[in-house]
Amino acid sequence: MKTILLVDDEETLREIIAMQLEDDGYNILQAGSGNDAFEIVKKNEIDLIISDMRMPNGSGEDLLKSLNNLDKKPPFILVTGFSELTKDDAIKLGAHDMLSKPIDFDELESHIEKLLA
Repeated sequence: MKTILLVDDEETLREIIAMQLEDDGYNILQAGSGNDAFEIVKKNEIDLIISDMRMPNGSGEDLLKSLNNLDKKPPFILVTGFSELTKDDAIKLGAHDMLSKPIDFDELESHIEKLLA
């Protein structure tokens, strides 16, 4: 079973996405900030990270930069409602993709399937 780490400071949104992905057969871990997520990544085998961009206590961009220092970095999807980063900027930082909020679950699932295939 593949493990996905969801990172978003909006707990309700995290729970909704987690339920959907658990129904798809994934093991889901959750964090409310980039800093918390980085600690989870250091202690667990993570197959994919889906992270919001703007959060207190470590943004998605901060998390992505921190992950670049690890030997094994899981694939990373950045999700944002508004960002000063472009999709190209996010990919240059090491993200595999950047999706817009509100999240289209079909699009998200398609990206997950490609990255975890």
